[in-house]
Amino acid sequence: MKRKREINSTLIELILGNVIYGIIITIPTLIFMHNRVKMAALLWFGVLISVAMVVHMYTEIEKSLYMGEHGALKHTRMTTALRYVVVAGGLCLTAFFVKEDVIVTLVGSMALKVSAYIQPFTHRFLNKFYRKGR
Repeated sequence: MKRKREINSTLIELILGNVIYGIIITIPTLIFMHNRVKMAALLWFGVLISVAMVVHMYTEIEKSLYMGEHGALKHTRMTTALRYVVVAGGLCLTAFFVKEDVIVTLVGSMALKVSAYIQPFTHRFLNKFYRKGR
């Protein structure tokens, strides 16, 4: 049975929150950091990791909804651990290849946390924008 995949509005709102956070944090990065372009690139690498985590969480939570209680719990724990490993791997890649300023990538990857906090505001903004577009 094929079911139509519809993108949840919360997913779009969280991705929008990640982008907004990235833009806001890029401004002081470009003003105050010593190697501006490199630091902005590392910051956006972290934001990209955050967006990937949002999409991964969305797809894996969708899958776990159709599992039994025990299977869903096991699946959720496994995918959470996988996300932690991917974030740690991204930070290790940054440390290995760039050899400095891993903190900037970590700050970028915190976009998920900030976007979760501002999600009610992005939800209201998108609802107003959608209603005006009709």
